[in-house]
Amino acid sequence: MNTVALAKKVQAELEELVNTKLTTDKARAIVDTIFNTIGDTIATNEKVSITRFGDFAKSERVARKGCNPQTGEEMMIPAFYVAKFKAAKALKEKIK
Repeated sequence: MNTVALAKKVQAELEELVNTKLTTDKARAIVDTIFNTIGDTIATNEKVSITRFGDFAKSERVARKGCNPQTGEEMMIPAFYVAKFKAAKALKEKIK
């Protein structure tokens, strides 16, 4: 499911829940705002926990030795940050 499909699903769910019309553009803005907020929050080293869904956090990958696959030359891969997600128990159970 891509962002547009997710926005349409959110639009349909919110229209039913709130009993009001919602445009696809507004639903897309809601989806974008949620994910931008999560990204901005974890970028500042804060964890985002969504009950019954999971936790988003920033994690550091340590520097390590690597190999250039084209030349076989050893090189150092510098440390960098990644976004991590840990699914909540409720989400894991739903997927089973």
